[in-house]
Amino acid sequence: MFYIKVALFLAVGLVSIPPTLQFIRWQRALKTGDRPIPPSSDIGSARRYIALELALLAFIPLAAVLMARGIGSQH
Repeated sequence: MFYIKVALFLAVGLVSIPPTLQFIRWQRALKTGDRPIPPSSDIGSARRYIALELALLAFIPLAAVLMARGIGSQH
C-alpha cells in the first residue's frame, strides 16, 4: 500500500506540470501587456488536468487509511 501511495503522489505531481506551464505562459502574456483570450481548447485541457489531479489526490487519504489498517502489508 505504501508504494501505491507514493505512486499517487508522483502521479499528482506529474499531472500538475502541464497546467502549471500553461498558467505561466498566460501570466507572461499578461505581463507583456497582452490581453489574450486563451483558446477554449487550452482552458478545457487545463481543467481536465486539474480534474484528474483532484481525482488522484482523493485516493491518497484512502491509501493512508488502508496502510494504517495493515491492508496490503506483507506479514
